Parts: sequence; C-alpha cells; structure tokens
Amino acid sequence: MKQEVVNNPNIFPIIREELLRSNSSITVVTAWFTDHELFNILLEKAGSGVTLNVLIAQNKDNERLDFKALSNLGAKVNVLKKDGTGMMHQKFCLIDDRVAIHGSYNWTLNARKNNSESVIITDHRQTINDLNNNYLDMINNAKPIKIKKALSIPQLINPFFKNNVNTDENENKEVKKDYPINAKSNSASDFAILLEDIIAAEIFKFDKEEFINQGHTKADHTNGDHQTLPNTLDTLYADFINSLDIAQEKKENLLLKIEELKQNRINKLNLEKDKEINALKKEADSKIHHSTIQKDNILTEIENFKLEQQKIRDNEIALIDDKNSNHQDEIEKLEVEFTRTKVKWYELIPLLVLLTGLLSYLVVFYSSAAYILIFGKKDAMMTQKKGLDIVPPEVFEPEAWSKAADHGNVAYLFITLFVMIPIALSLMKKYFKDPQWYINLIAYALIIIVDGFIAYAVAKSIHEVEYLSGTINTPFEFSQIFTNADFYLVFVMGALGLFLFKLIYEKIHSAFDDRNLDATRSKNLTVKKQLQKKIMANEKEKKNHLQRVTEINQKILLKDNEKNTIEKDLAAIPLRVNADAHNIDKNFSIHINEIEDVATMYEHKIKNNDLKFSVHALRDRINTFLNGWVNYLHGKYSIPNAKQMTADANNTKDEWLHAKLQSQNNSKVPQLN
Repeated sequence: MKQEVVNNPNIFPIIREELLRSNSSITVVTAWFTDHELFNILLEKAGSGVTLNVLIAQNKDNERLDFKALSNLGAKVNVLKKDGTGMMHQKFCLIDDRVAIHGSYNWTLNARKNNSESVIITDHRQTINDLNNNYLDMINNAKPIKIKKALSIPQLINPFFKNNVNTDENENKEVKKDYPINAKSNSASDFAILLEDIIAAEIFKFDKEEFINQGHTKADHTNGDHQTLPNTLDTLYADFINSLDIAQEKKENLLLKIEELKQNRINKLNLEKDKEINALKKEADSKIHHSTIQKDNILTEIENFKLEQQKIRDNEIALIDDKNSNHQDEIEKLEVEFTRTKVKWYELIPLLVLLTGLLSYLVVFYSSAAYILIFGKKDAMMTQKKGLDIVPPEVFEPEAWSKAADHGNVAYLFITLFVMIPIALSLMKKYFKDPQWYINLIAYALIIIVDGFIAYAVAKSIHEVEYLSGTINTPFEFSQIFTNADFYLVFVMGALGLFLFKLIYEKIHSAFDDRNLDATRSKNLTVKKQLQKKIMANEKEKKNHLQRVTEINQKILLKDNEKNTIEKDLAAIPLRVNADAHNIDKNFSIHINEIEDVATMYEHKIKNNDLKFSVHALRDRINTFLNGWVNYLHGKYSIPNAKQMTADANNTKDEWLHAKLQSQNNSKVPQLN
C-alpha cells in the first residue's frame, strides 16, 4: 500500500502531475477552488473525454472561475448550498480510481503560495472507496445550486471599459469575452480588481455618516414625503457625476500607486518564475543523479550475471561432459565383448503362429460375448417393438463387431476394450519382476473368476432373449446356471483359450530369454545399463544447467534494455528541462504582459479622465442617504406608518434609479454594474 504525507511547496506539483496522468476519471471535492492552473488542466481533461466530477462549497470566491465552461464540456459540477448547520469543508481528489489525495489543501492560489498545508497521497483501496462514497452521499443528501457564470477580465475591470454596459435590465445577458485568458490570467484578474478597488476608493469614496445625516435632515424638512425624493436624488446624482472629475494631484498619486503595484507584481512574478525554473532544474539534477546510480547498479548486475554464466559453463557443464565421456568409453569397451546367440526359428515360428491364432480366437470369442452381454436383450426388445420375430442369439456371434458399429463408435470402442481384460489377465505373470508361485496362482484364479462371470452373464442374456421370443416360458433364475449349456460352453471355451494363450506366450518369452549371455556377459550388460542411466541423469542435470544459463541470459537482456532506457532518459532530460524552462518563461512573460496591459489601460483611463460612474457606487450613496431618511421615519411616526412610508420611499427610489439608468443606457453612456 502506497501512502505518503506531503507538505508545501510540493503539494501543487504532485496534484498537477497526477491530474495530467489521468486517463479515465477525476473527482474533485474542495471547499474553495480558485487555482486557474488546476482549473485549466480540468478543462483539458474534460475536453479529452475524461469523466469529471467537481463539488465546491457556496461562496463568492468560487465564482471567479468559469465552472459553466467546465460543465459545457460534459463535467458534472455542483455547488452545495449552506444549510444553516455548517458548510462543506472537504478537500480531496480521486484520480482514475487508483489514487486519493486528501488533507488540508484547498485548490486556491493562497493555499499554493502562502498557507502551511499538508496532504496524504494513498492508493489504499478502502480509503478510495470511502472518499468516493462520501462524495456520493454529499451529492445525494444535499441540494445543489446552479453554477453562475464566472466574470471575464473585461467584466472584472468594467468601470474602465466603454464597450461593456450592464444595468439591472440586462444583468443576466452574457458578456462577450474579448480578453485573452491563459494559464495565469486569474492573477491578471486579481491585479485588475486590486487597481479597481484603489481607484474606486479614491473616486467614489464618501462620508457615510454625513450622507445619513443629510437623509435624516432632508426627511425632517419634507416630513418624510417620498414625492420630494426625485429632486433630492437628482442633486445627489449631480454631485456623484462631479466626483468623477479627478484633480491632477489625485491623478498623479493614482498613477504612482499603479506603477508601484505593477512593478511589485512583476518582480514577484519574476521571482516566482526563477523559483519554478530552479525547482525544475533541481528536480532534473536529482533525476540525473538517481538515474546514473541506477544505471551503474544495472551494469554491476549484468557483470555478475555474466560471471555466473561463465562459472556454470566452466565448472558444472564441463564436469558433466567429462563424466559422460568416460562413461561412453566404458560402454564401448563392454560392447566389444558382447555378442548375441542365434534365434531358433524352427521352434519360434510354430509358436508365433499358434499365438497369433489364439489371440484372434480370443478377440472374436470375447467380442461376441461382450456384444451378447451388452446388446443381446436390447436388440431383442427393439425387434419386439417393431413387431418382428425375435431370433435368439448364439454363443458365437460372428457379426458382433459390425453390429456394435450400428450402436455408435463408443459401443465399438467398449467391446474392443472389453476383450483386453481377459487377455491382460493371462499375461499377468509378466507384469512382475521375478514373480513368485503365488502370482501365477492368482493369475489362474482371476482368469477362472472373470471367465465364469462372463459365462454367467452371457447365459443369462441368451435365456432372457429366448424368454422374450417365447421359445421358453420360464424367467431366468440363478439355480438354472448349473444346467445351462451356454454357461458351460462360454466358460470352458473362454478359459481354455486363455490358458493356452498364457502358456504359449510364456514359452515364446522364455525362448527370447534363452538368448541371454553367460554370467560375465550378463554382468557387462547390467553395467552398461547402469552407465547409460548415469549418462541420462548427467544429461538431465546438464540440461538444467543450460536452462539456468538461458534464464540468466534473458535477465541480462532485460537489464540491458533497462540500461538503454535509462540512457535515453538521461539524454532527454536536458532537452525536457530546456523546453519546460522555455515554456515557464513564455507563460510568465505572457502574464507579465497582461499585468502591464492592465496597468497601461488604467493609466490611460486616468490620464484622459475617462472614468465612468459606477451603478454600485451610486446605489451605495443613495441607499446610505435613504438610511438616514428611514431613520427619521421610524423616529417620527408609528411603526405601521413608518413601514408604509419606508416602502413608498424605496419604491420611489427604485423608479428614479431605473429611469436614470435607462436614460443613461439610451444615451449610450457606459455605466458600471
């Protein structure tokens, strides 16, 4: 089981590497998700067909990435609502159902760069299953909400873009993305938001306490009459528009701040770029060192294998060859003294003729008995069903083999094997080396028992067929066996044939035994056989040694392939490092250019006094003013009247704001949301 605890700053590279290796499924569960690099990897994986599940908590930070785009690629993305009992605070990832990464690490830039985090990486099957079940439980038991479309960079810096208007009436319309987004565009968005906050703080700042007092005073003068609000709000609007005219001193201060922030951000990016490139080179040096050690170890193993091979050839195999050569020389000396006696053909030929005839007789006789025993009654019953006359079988059935073929190949084979049983019993004596007298006695006894059983079964089968045909009218009983001619005929003819076959076979065997040499030559023959056995044993041992040599050679080839692979990797590492370093430099250069473009755009807007009012800032001022108005109403009138007058004031304010924004929209004056 693999399990590893990882701390910053190694968490992000490991997550990125595991995501890039995925090829089937990814499940991400994290409370906060703002890391654009990990998000872009998920976009690529979703586009390549990887099954993707993402579960995040409901918070404003998670609206900064375009999860809608991820969903459009087929990913299953859910945001869990807060239910009043707490929030979803999980942080884990499952990749290809083979590895789990879980711990304190949220998928955010802050977690990557600033926080102190740790995760556990494991392939423990039970842990992976439990985390997957945890994800399914959260999806099944909680109510997901729809993913909001994340703001693009032009929308984030909307106050200073003239081609993006977003009022209450069109707040749900999609804004066209016309700003390039790359692996680090989210940082450019952060920079734009930061500049926006600084500029807005200077342009749209106001004294909230003073506005509340103004609202209270104005309500006091008009007795809280909401019909007087439009004129008052027109005055506030005019003051708000006048606040957009930035004094030269304020412009210079803003430009200095923007330049300072830009340089700080660029310096930080350059440091981060150097850090990543140095980490890349350090990792490459570590890989080169490790691979070099691994290569040296493999070369040592190969050399040891070759020495082992040479030892086997020079010692074990060479020794066996010498032994066998000596044994062969001894055998040749023994064969010089060996001659065989002549065969007495005048005795052997008649015996062979008799043996062949008896074997043929036994085959025909017992095949006939086997057929009657197995198929005699069955054939009679089939004949009876066909309405034909039943012809009782004879003890000698000359057509047993041809009739057996009618019952199928298995029947034919069974009859053939059946014949071998009594013949094998007649040769039983030859199964034993130097058999004693009782072996011969057992052989005769078995022949009588088996042949008697066959005679009984055949006689019974013939009697049953005759009973079916009506030839006789009494069923078969065991006591009838002693008066049954068929029983004696089969028993005598079978046993006699087996005894004669046994005697003639043993006679022929003895004739060949007579060709044995005298004691000396017989001893030489025994010695020769023993030497041949030793040679065979030595050859078997030699074969095992040769097999061992072959196995070692295969190991050498495998190790050699490993060495070649490592050498190729070593040669490729510098090229990969240079390519990766170039890509890092290119990505950071693009990101720095984005920072510079955003800063230049803001500077241009400030220098040309091209800053448009913000609907949000205008609403903030009006609502602050109205708070003072409402405070007056609740202090002056009864609660029911104050509530009604407050509602009237809010309606009047909303109608005025709607009309004002509509007028701005019709006049094509850009606004903020």
